[in-house]
Amino acid sequence: MVFPHPVYAAHHWVAVVEPEATWPLARELLDVAHDFAVRKHGNAVRRRT
Repeated sequence: MVFPHPVYAAHHWVAVVEPEATWPLARELLDVAHDFAVRKHGNAVRRRT
């Protein structure tokens, strides 16, 4: 089960309950978040130059 984190949901965190059962979804969300962070960082670097 994946749901908004009770404390850090405003920061786009999620809570994963039973990670063994939800690992494919959790992994997909981690991959999407990582790709977004890489793009965001790249954009920031390009704006500074």
